[in-house]
Amino acid sequence: MQILKLKTILESIQVEANMSGNRSSGISKWDSFVVNEFDPNKVFNVEKSAYILSVEDVVSKNGKISKKWKIISQVSAGDDINISSPDFTQIGNKKFATVKSLKDGAEGFLSLTSIRKPTSGTGLLGGKQSKSFTPNNLGLNGKTFSSAGDLVNEAKQLIEARYADPKFDIIKKYVYDCISSIYPESLNEAYNEKINLKNKYPNIEEQDINTLSKNFGEVLAAIYILQTNNKADYLKFSSREDTPFYDFFIKTGEAPRVGDDAMEKGKIFYSVKSHGGSSTSMENLNFLLNNYSKIASIRIEHQDELNVINSLMNDKLSSKTTVSNIEKFFNTHFQTKEMSIINKLNSIVTDNTRKITTLSQQDLDKWFEYICNNVDLNIFVSLMNKIYSEDFTGSGADDKSLIRMHKLKFSRNNGYLYYPMGAYIVRYLNNYKDGNDTPYVDTLNMLLNYGSFVQQFDINFNYDSIDITIESFVYKNFRFSYNGLAADPGNRPIGFKTSGQSPSGTQ
Repeated sequence: MQILKLKTILESIQVEANMSGNRSSGISKWDSFVVNEFDPNKVFNVEKSAYILSVEDVVSKNGKISKKWKIISQVSAGDDINISSPDFTQIGNKKFATVKSLKDGAEGFLSLTSIRKPTSGTGLLGGKQSKSFTPNNLGLNGKTFSSAGDLVNEAKQLIEARYADPKFDIIKKYVYDCISSIYPESLNEAYNEKINLKNKYPNIEEQDINTLSKNFGEVLAAIYILQTNNKADYLKFSSREDTPFYDFFIKTGEAPRVGDDAMEKGKIFYSVKSHGGSSTSMENLNFLLNNYSKIASIRIEHQDELNVINSLMNDKLSSKTTVSNIEKFFNTHFQTKEMSIINKLNSIVTDNTRKITTLSQQDLDKWFEYICNNVDLNIFVSLMNKIYSEDFTGSGADDKSLIRMHKLKFSRNNGYLYYPMGAYIVRYLNNYKDGNDTPYVDTLNMLLNYGSFVQQFDINFNYDSIDITIESFVYKNFRFSYNGLAADPGNRPIGFKTSGQSPSGTQ
């Protein structure tokens, strides 16, 4: 057996890993996942390649006794282990669990930083991409409710039918606590309110809390509005999952206000966001442009700006996608920059037949294939960082992503370049000035601040409370945004979101 010095072993262990530290609830991960539900037969996974160790006393020639680690076995990422004891061993600032490898039966110490949490961050509900508990998933889309009680009763029936498996019991308990904290208790509508839950839920995965906040937040927001807004005759959920601009609206008996069109008399629309939310696709601006005739004056006065904004709207019927919009926008507005980038890309290509003339996907596919097969990884990474610095003001893929792309010889939609291209377009729209005006941002805000019939409902679920803020779009300031990824630049459209600042002249 190989014997290693204690210092050597400890220095090889990363400080941050899944089973070390605390969860956002404040409870340590060890207590939450091991101590609170200790089972020596429960299977855990190894997070990264590591050694299972024993420690023994070693006597030197002069009789001095020191501690030495001995390697018993090696485990790899994904291997299964049991944790044998709810007590961990701490040496210095490092913590070790007593484990048994299910691969070879070896028993000994394994760093907590080398043990994966029981879940991989997706929780019971499936993680960030989950549609669990959305109005559409529950079957509430397009339905109308005249009272909070009617909505609560139907929501509970749908939840019980869809999530009958006992594994969801803790999730449902949390959800029903959220509901009962708002209904049937009498609350006054408030623009800022913190609602405390009856219980705390430290054993629910943080990812599940976030998923419920994002998805069921829409339902809870609707319950809140029906319970607190005495002017609501009824509430109706959007009939589409890819909702056009709003998640639900209420109909009131009020006379139309300034900005209302006849077809929308007395309607107030609500857009629900959680934890800041993601950007909203610019395609949703068509809800305003197509439904409100009084916006005609904005169309006339700002047609040039609207044409630019429209060029970035995705449209399935005309095959306009995020990637194709980025390509066309660059070719139309940044021809000098485009040529600069093309020249840089060609500078590391020695075969003239493989040099490119455009930044189209077809040309870049040809370029990237050549690079992966003929150009050293470090040259590729260095060139891309040069382009990011000189042409994209620092936006770009990180080195790890570039290395992965080169080694795998794969880059979805050439994200090493299209991701910073998308980010640069948004920066251009947000900062372009004509005198003292920022015409694209100003036009965006003229549309979104139009009238007072759209409310943004921010709702954030926590382990022991719900935070609610409601504010009219007329008091919001918006900016263009892009949530694309270097790994997938077409995963989200170029859109808009609130900037966190009030528009000029508002209180």
